[in-house]
Amino acid sequence: MASIVDSLNEAFLDSFAPLKLVGFAIPVYFAITSFMDGNLPVLYIWDTIIAILFLALLTQGIYNVRRSKREILSLNPWALVKDLAKTVVAVVPNAIIWIGAGFLLVKNVTIPIDVDWAQKVFVWIVFIIVYAIVMTSYLSFAKTMKVVQAYNYKVIFDSCVDVLIALFFFKLQLALVQIVLFGPVAYLYSFFKVPFTHWAFLFYASIVAVVDLSITANYLAQIAYECIPGNNEEYDNNYDAPIDLIDETAERLNGQ
Repeated sequence: MASIVDSLNEAFLDSFAPLKLVGFAIPVYFAITSFMDGNLPVLYIWDTIIAILFLALLTQGIYNVRRSKREILSLNPWALVKDLAKTVVAVVPNAIIWIGAGFLLVKNVTIPIDVDWAQKVFVWIVFIIVYAIVMTSYLSFAKTMKVVQAYNYKVIFDSCVDVLIALFFFKLQLALVQIVLFGPVAYLYSFFKVPFTHWAFLFYASIVAVVDLSITANYLAQIAYECIPGNNEEYDNNYDAPIDLIDETAERLNGQ
């Protein structure tokens, strides 16, 4: 069963973790300060950079965890660019198709129930289903880094309900992690009457955003393994030499 605790631990056991947490937090920090200053043009630039960077890191992170590599977030710019391009090819067409289909459905189908909330519930159900399909498609691709798997609709339709349920519980657990990460620090700032707009707190929040990214990559990799059909044989072509997944995972957890 997917573990948020293991995902949190491995976020700090990642290779070069301090460097990655601080380095990848810098654009997040600049985005936060731009927002607080009301500088929207600069904010949009930083938001674009963060969206592109974090999507590449997330995809590469999912794949790295599934390969039981010692790193989750990658420092290899070429690998990030290559995987980002694959992600766009795998995800964007699917997202456009299914989101477009969802909008057409809710626009042209009216629930024949004379209750105000009936149509709203229908819209929510439609787009929850769309979200489940798109996310399952993404995970099916990211765990093997094979674009064709993003369009394996038999596997996607068979797995999307399980993926949706797993994502729901993940979001609840991630919310609890925020309490753990922010609670003690927020208490100290409140106790010493230091404003939460202080640069140190903002940078800490930026680091937490990177930790959340690593947690998400790790947990999504676990969801992909547990909910989407497949076995370790599908990864054989990705290795230069045989790897014992259990031993590699144990070494990573022990910080070796």
